[in-house]
Amino acid sequence: MGELVQGRLVSWRQAMDSALYGPSGFFTREAVADHFHTSAQASPLFAVALLRLLHEVDEALGRPGRLILVDIGAGRGELLTRLAAMASPSCAGDYDRSRWN
Repeated sequence: MGELVQGRLVSWRQAMDSALYGPSGFFTREAVADHFHTSAQASPLFAVALLRLLHEVDEALGRPGRLILVDIGAGRGELLTRLAAMASPSCAGDYDRSRWN
């Protein structure tokens, strides 16, 4: 079954691609982060839980010289901002804000 896009019949996949990524598609005309929220954005409790987990991992690894956390779906960096704000003073300076702002 096809869909009409700009007056022509295209596959559903092509129609969805146009609706999302085309010249007037959602992802090209909207600030996506204004429409989607994750648990990291909904509550600071997610950051609290993740910071506890990071401390446990750090301890289990014998406190290596460097422990790297990568937030793949960083959005606007809310999760890493919360983690940096809650981190102990001894490691707060290790956050490279330029990498996720």
